[in-house]
Amino acid sequence: MVKLAKVQELQFEPVSEDIMHADFMEVTADSPISIAVPVKIVGNSPGVRAGGKLQLKIKKLIVKGLIADLPEYIEVNIDKLQIGKSVKVGEINVENLTLLDSPNNSIVSVIVTRAARSAAGAGANADDEEETAAEETAAE
Repeated sequence: MVKLAKVQELQFEPVSEDIMHADFMEVTADSPISIAVPVKIVGNSPGVRAGGKLQLKIKKLIVKGLIADLPEYIEVNIDKLQIGKSVKVGEINVENLTLLDSPNNSIVSVIVTRAARSAAGAGANADDEEETAAEETAAE
């Protein structure tokens, strides 16, 4: 007789990291369960190419659904993610599953790095200096 189960908890040996104990929870094929599913980032963000830093804030999403519908991971596409923007839980749609995390929680975002901020600041200062020099020349 085959039974369906999900791993409830794993205990590891501290030094060798071998599994010492595992707790399983029996599930049925027709009743939904809640479980954490890993997030997989796919795509190439224009914000990262422009000098931003990709920041993964949620590594696993809590979902509810039938065990047959549970994916190995949930893909989050970042192809349109600009600097200062993020992908929120509410923007993700997974077929036959309900996401239990708050829709306003950010999964991944592109933040401005100090290097990019200082480069932008230096560029702005150079433009100001050029405008000032042009104004002084015109005044003479």
